[in-house]
Amino acid sequence: MFIDPPVGYRIYRRRIVPAREGLRVLRLCHPCRVPDAAPTFCWSTGSAGAAWDLWMTRLFEPVLGPALVQALHHARAGHLREIVRIDAGLDDQMRPGEADRSRTQGRRLLIGMVPPAGVRSLCRYRQKAIEDRVPGHLAPVFAMRAAAFHVSTRAAVAAYLQGEWHGATGEDGLPPGQLRIPGLPECPPHSHPHGQPAP
Repeated sequence: MFIDPPVGYRIYRRRIVPAREGLRVLRLCHPCRVPDAAPTFCWSTGSAGAAWDLWMTRLFEPVLGPALVQALHHARAGHLREIVRIDAGLDDQMRPGEADRSRTQGRRLLIGMVPPAGVRSLCRYRQKAIEDRVPGHLAPVFAMRAAAFHVSTRAAVAAYLQGEWHGATGEDGLPPGQLRIPGLPECPPHSHPHGQPAP
């Protein structure tokens, strides 16, 4: 069962999934990551936390987060045309350098990794990328792989964020802060992924 995308909820990343689980999902959904290269989050000077907050507000919360959740929803339902539409729309919503890095990593993942057997939609999408009929941004490709491996929405979002954070900072933990993404139900303030009280 998966979450149908309602609108505008809050999740607390540190309570979605433990960091080690996020890394496991990240390795499953994006096994050919380039070390020290985040797809869209770049940080060179100043506080990584401040740069992260700016990136979250400017790019992830309004653009990449909803695209990831919607693509995951459509991948589970087998709606390939909707995923193509989401993928094509990302170019106009991102800065050129971000879009280039996102396409490069997405196409590397899509074309470089053979899709799991029996996942026809991912095989067809891969063929479209080979023929240059889709941009191949990382968020929709990541979502399609997460759907193929039956990864929960929360774990997929947490793993995607962890990949961005790790690629830019080299830190294995989950990034700081909280986040609002349309399509994810709110975690109760004292929830924990394994039913234990939150710290």
